[in-house]
Amino acid sequence: MRPIEWHTEHADELGQEVVDAWTDRSNADSAGNVADDFQLLFEMASQYRIAKATADRRRQFADLKKTDEVEGKAAREAFAKAYKNYSESKERGALA
Repeated sequence: MRPIEWHTEHADELGQEVVDAWTDRSNADSAGNVADDFQLLFEMASQYRIAKATADRRRQFADLKKTDEVEGKAAREAFAKAYKNYSESKERGALA
């Protein structure tokens, strides 16, 4: 199992992975059958990606506020923790 720091460092890639999996499930018409834990993970990935995009846009126009940075960091850390917990629970389930 990887440490939380790894998940935080790779949050962008992990977020894209979650969005891609959600899209695949939606395209397969199984979105209604998504487990609650995966739906929560998708929502957290979305919140992180929105916070990151907001900060990136504001940074581009030299309008970045401290709150943007704080919110982005908090969203990144929350998503990383959620992804770590989700992946570890799936690993434990596969081993059982």
